[in-house]
Amino acid sequence: MATYTLLVGVTTIADSTSNDLLIFPVEITKKFGEDADTAIIKIRDNNNTVSNQISVGNTIDLTITVNGIQRKFKGVIRNKKNEYEGNRTILTLDCADVSTIFTHRIVSEQYANQTVEYIVSDLINNYASDVINTVYAGLTGITLESIDFYMKDLKDCLNRLAELSGRIWFVDDNNDLYFDTKTNLKNTTTTTVELIEDYDLEEEADMINRVYVFGGKKDVSEGGGVIGGSGVNNVVWNNISDYTGVWTTDAGGTAFSIGLKTYLVVGNTAKDVWEYDSETDTWTQKIAYPLNADEMVSFSDGTYGYVGGGYDRDVSDYTNKFYKYDPSTNTWTQIANLPVNTGDPDYRSTSGMVAFVIDGIGYVFSGDAADAWKYDPSTNTWTQIADTPCVYGRTYYNDGLRAFSSGGKGYCCYYPDYTLYEYDPSTNTWAGINEIIGRVIAAYGINNLGIIIYRDIASGDFHDEYSPWVVVAYNPTSNTYEFIGICPGMAGRLKISFQINNEGYVGLGYKPEPDSGVVISTKFIKFRVI
Repeated sequence: MATYTLLVGVTTIADSTSNDLLIFPVEITKKFGEDADTAIIKIRDNNNTVSNQISVGNTIDLTITVNGIQRKFKGVIRNKKNEYEGNRTILTLDCADVSTIFTHRIVSEQYANQTVEYIVSDLINNYASDVINTVYAGLTGITLESIDFYMKDLKDCLNRLAELSGRIWFVDDNNDLYFDTKTNLKNTTTTTVELIEDYDLEEEADMINRVYVFGGKKDVSEGGGVIGGSGVNNVVWNNISDYTGVWTTDAGGTAFSIGLKTYLVVGNTAKDVWEYDSETDTWTQKIAYPLNADEMVSFSDGTYGYVGGGYDRDVSDYTNKFYKYDPSTNTWTQIANLPVNTGDPDYRSTSGMVAFVIDGIGYVFSGDAADAWKYDPSTNTWTQIADTPCVYGRTYYNDGLRAFSSGGKGYCCYYPDYTLYEYDPSTNTWAGINEIIGRVIAAYGINNLGIIIYRDIASGDFHDEYSPWVVVAYNPTSNTYEFIGICPGMAGRLKISFQINNEGYVGLGYKPEPDSGVVISTKFIKFRVI
């Protein structure tokens, strides 16, 4: 169970008992074009209850307690704005963190034959003793023969020392500075900062004062549940080998898994198919997909993979063709067409479809049309099921629509109306059962939970290339969410996600960079929930 308190000055503005309060992930990040670290705090504030009590310049104190662990953020409100997202009013607070002052302390110092921990303490004593109460610098055993800081801000100096010594650092809510190894800091009981496993060292230098918060309470009249209580403790991330095939920004591929292997169908002008073997961590090219298509959908019954739909570039039209892949013979065989009318230019139900599997039956649907279908491999037949409520027009490579199955039911994460829908095959019905927080980019059914990765649209941009990927666990039994981590080192537009047994994988995609243009990623990472 999670509890929350939001104070401005000494006044409690809202807490977890407030029906209108929904606190989004608190993201401490370097804003584009600015030097300062800031916190972006989002609150559902339909009645302007919070907004009317907050002014720019007010101090802010946010405390969250999850499973007995307390985390805090302290800062100053730099900006506030109200935005309308669907039927909700969202108050966004832009708050400067306590470490912001480090960017305004210019250092000019020279050190010779001094230990790293001595230099850290000396810098704080000379340049930040008015804001830092105590320095906890662990013994590094590293003596620097010479290091010069000329007209560098204090934050850059600490980052450089951390890089040289293999340490990380942060300032906690008591304004104490910690400088030590990640292992030692994780064992520091006074720490209120959550450290993320398997983060690259150079990226960890940017994690200063980073605290992530997920939670809030929905109005019970809306049918929602309280955030928290899924029983998940942590998520462990690991890199896998990079994809070695062709990939472009407009590739609209798909992937399915059979046993311990996944098959990536690239899409667009490339018909390439690549097999990823999770036991050997290797990629191997397979026989090409029969169509020159993209925006396809795929699913697996555990023995064969099924791929189809999407846009066929050879005929410049949407296709209802589906194919079965047999990994034992490395062959594709056409199966029954999906019985929809692809000739209507306004009807794109095969574009950007998503799928889930229940008891070996594949269920497919799109955000472009209401009809949904199930495929029975034993009879090679399609049967129409109840119309899906997840309809909002062109989906564009599945953006904003994700699906998974758990406990004999299917689930659809539907971004435009912020709703999680449940499909019950026994009654052939859909129901909106809870709210989703942000733009969902991947979803998995793992350990009888729904593991959902989403971006918070902090900038208001529909795609929002720079937001972190937040991971939550959805418990179908209690209809609750729990924040479990941040997807390390990933941002931009995700293209491919898949699952092998109880491990999830995310990768490929791209994001624009101000200096270098669009950057395509061939990286994949995997996670395991513990």
